[in-house]
Amino acid sequence: MRVATLELTVMAAEELKNVSTFGNMDLYAVAWVNPSAKRSTRVIQKAGRNPVRNDCVSLSLENYLGYYPNSYLTVEIFSEANLGDKVVDTGQLALHEIYRFHVSY
Repeated sequence: MRVATLELTVMAAEELKNVSTFGNMDLYAVAWVNPSAKRSTRVIQKAGRNPVRNDCVSLSLENYLGYYPNSYLTVEIFSEANLGDKVVDTGQLALHEIYRFHVSY
């Protein structure tokens, strides 16, 4: 069985809500299709509300393409904090939308 891999490049975000009480936010993204196989980007220190990055994560799509047409890629942006990281924003995209543009094995 072939396993597809999704290469996701997290490039930028705009107008994020500021969840930091003091100063700029230290941000990172967490992406997943399977919640038990989450992958995260590096933390951007003092990123602010309009972070620019060029960070990649690889996600295995084993058992998802074709079998679960209602599966989603989920990306959450977190602000790193001493008392626990906070979710800043969340986005989802249906896998079939990604699949119709480009798939290579």
